[in-house]
Amino acid sequence: MATPQMDDGNHRYGGPWSEWKVQAVSDYLDAYLNITDNRGFTRWYIDAFAGSGTRLASGSAIEGQALIEGASEEVKLLHKGSALRALEKRFERFLLVDNDKAKVDGLRAHAQDAGKEHLATIIEGDACDTIVKWCSNLAPQSMDRAVVFVDPYGTNAEWRMIEALAKTGRADVFILVPTRLLTQFMTKRYEDVHPNHVERLDSFFGNRSWSTELYKPQPIQQNIFFTPEEEMSRTASAQGIIDHYKNRLRSIFRGGVSENVRWLCNSAGGSMFGLVFAVANASEKACVKAIRVADHILGKPPG
Repeated sequence: MATPQMDDGNHRYGGPWSEWKVQAVSDYLDAYLNITDNRGFTRWYIDAFAGSGTRLASGSAIEGQALIEGASEEVKLLHKGSALRALEKRFERFLLVDNDKAKVDGLRAHAQDAGKEHLATIIEGDACDTIVKWCSNLAPQSMDRAVVFVDPYGTNAEWRMIEALAKTGRADVFILVPTRLLTQFMTKRYEDVHPNHVERLDSFFGNRSWSTELYKPQPIQQNIFFTPEEEMSRTASAQGIIDHYKNRLRSIFRGGVSENVRWLCNSAGGSMFGLVFAVANASEKACVKAIRVADHILGKPPG
């Protein structure tokens, strides 16, 4: 059995939110498969930043976790990631992408263990390039459909990838928006945003609309001539950032965007991420159903 070794790239980071986001996506996959059974579709699960399929953490064993053999004083748990959970489900095809060789080796081992290696395309490379290529290769009349999980490293979920998925008309997409990191990039004063961060924000949001939607002119202390002055200051919180991103999604996903957001917070209650959902489908009925299911799942309390 091709079980990956512990030094083969298992994630050793993330808090409880890592489980909450994975559970939300897994719950949607179950509903999606039940709804689309016996419809003749070739159903893909696509994980754009798949990692190794597992994450090493500490705590007490719960459903969906495996105890590491030889664990010492502190209980060590191997949490099933999104890709590994999906490999246990009845999708016809899988596309799993990561740019780290050790993590890709882990994914291949998991696919073999699940008996799905012949169904899984596992790519070591750039997620955005890979997903854009997959979208462009879809035949116009094909029966391919996909659920896509975009859980980026930082702000690596480039808008060109999100736009390509929207244009397919056959993708249900979960996106983890890194609200805390985006807030760090967006300094209080617009003029203080680092040029490198401006470029990354443009790539994430697809244009520079964030600079006018999330920043507003604010009065500042009068100068020596007592003439009023203003500067562009960020007025938006994490909620404002999510709202703007969802508006951007609505501009390209004809099937709609979830109203609910699964907020993932740290122990102090600070927003770390927001999990959102968008659907691209030519069938209005299918879109309504997808949004209803996603809103139900994202609206449930985590845990």
